[in-house]
Amino acid sequence: MVDFFNQRDIDGLYQAFSELARVQVTKEKVRESVEKLYPITGTITEYVYSHAQASGVQDGKSFFVLFYKLRLRGGAMPVGELKITVAKEGEKYDVYGFFVSAKQP
Repeated sequence: MVDFFNQRDIDGLYQAFSELARVQVTKEKVRESVEKLYPITGTITEYVYSHAQASGVQDGKSFFVLFYKLRLRGGAMPVGELKITVAKEGEKYDVYGFFVSAKQP
């Protein structure tokens, strides 16, 4: 997902989401949200897994938020955080959310 974000590949980023997530948000809405981030974040040059947080169980799916620390370049802020919401059902994982935030160190 980081590669899609850095390459500004909205189609790739959108297709990385689960089918259920895509039904709930349009590709245009994803484009608008991501384009607002670029001046602040620039590109993600490094990312490191930090931790995960269980978010609950719904319809047999276990939801988790994965946290990554980011180093950014080309935007207003030099560091940030990436949160990816995933659901696990059996051996299958689906992406439900992708959120990038930036901040001063």
